[in-house]
Amino acid sequence: MTSDDSTTGSTSEPSPEALPGDRARHDRDRLALLGTLAAGVAHEINNPLAYTKESIGQAIRELGELAEAMPALRPIIAMLQCARDGTEQAWLIARDVRMFSRKGPGAVGAVDLQRVLDATVRLAHHDVSKHATLEKDYEGIAPVEGSEVGLGQVFLNLVVNALQAIPAGDPGAHRISIRGREELGRVIVEVSDTGTGMPEEVLKHVFDPYFTTKPEGVGTGLGLSITHDIVTSFGGTIRVDSEVGRGTTFTVSLRAMPREALPSSGPPSRMGRVLVVDDDPLVAEAVRLALAAENEVSVASSGAEALAVLSKEEGFDAIFCDLMMPEMDGMRFYDEVSHVAGGVTEVIAFLSGGVDDEATEIFLARTGRPVLEKPFDPEGLREYVRGRVRRDGPLVGR
Repeated sequence: MTSDDSTTGSTSEPSPEALPGDRARHDRDRLALLGTLAAGVAHEINNPLAYTKESIGQAIRELGELAEAMPALRPIIAMLQCARDGTEQAWLIARDVRMFSRKGPGAVGAVDLQRVLDATVRLAHHDVSKHATLEKDYEGIAPVEGSEVGLGQVFLNLVVNALQAIPAGDPGAHRISIRGREELGRVIVEVSDTGTGMPEEVLKHVFDPYFTTKPEGVGTGLGLSITHDIVTSFGGTIRVDSEVGRGTTFTVSLRAMPREALPSSGPPSRMGRVLVVDDDPLVAEAVRLALAAENEVSVASSGAEALAVLSKEEGFDAIFCDLMMPEMDGMRFYDEVSHVAGGVTEVIAFLSGGVDDEATEIFLARTGRPVLEKPFDPEGLREYVRGRVRRDGPLVGR
């Protein structure tokens, strides 16, 4: 394993006279730009993918009810299932890119580490398969304390570093493994490779900022330093064992959390009532499809239309409102609702592609309302509503 993170090719490089600090800043700026572009692409394609996936799923469910009387539908259902599986894979990859490219460390809490490791494997699989066999053994491990964003960066860094340590040309002769286990209230994850390994003098500095054994212009020397900082910020530890010619193992230890700390996936005992407010009809329909099996869902294409719905109907368990809409945005909608029926604001959650202006941040801090990021996770939406419904009935209009 090498002692640094990977970088992709760039369109321009600093001049030979550039100082090391200049080169590092150039690399950081380039990676930040690539992250922004990746997040934008993931955002643009993930909502249509979510809509397509949910639409295909609904078609499969409805045709399945007819297939008993019409056996000729079964081949069509099988084709739709293949289309749904392919769309699911594309959606997962786009979601993973979005998760890994988010700004900031993310909220700290209980994290489904298996989901994070699965995302890491999906993103790295293509490159790894050209150099080594990827082995994984972490199914059923407990949640850990941390954030999805931070832990995603940790394990993607470690897998990419393992990949860089393996000589090209014979993928069948090498392996990269990710193994997880529980031990005395901790979750232990080992990322190992059969690469070139590191000598003792390199191991002493492997987590030092800007330390790298790579050629000039390849990497910043920050990957493993950042990885160390993230892990320790979550109360974890990371260590490295390596032998020249045999390979390297990084061992990450994190605090285990109770499995009950993760949201339960079981549906509640009654149907929920949901109002979706979004000026993009595809997004609104995607949300509706994601929730329709367990909830009665109403859709409004503007803040004014949603206010009209609320003037006639009561008892919503959740209201999902887009933050950015023409004429009446989510913030103004919230304020209008608070003047008409203040209790209703307690069930509002905002949908947003990202909050990057101070006024919106101040508003959200003032109201304390949750923000669910676009591109949305259908299961995350369902679980959010389930949590609302599991309370003692609707919060308003009872």
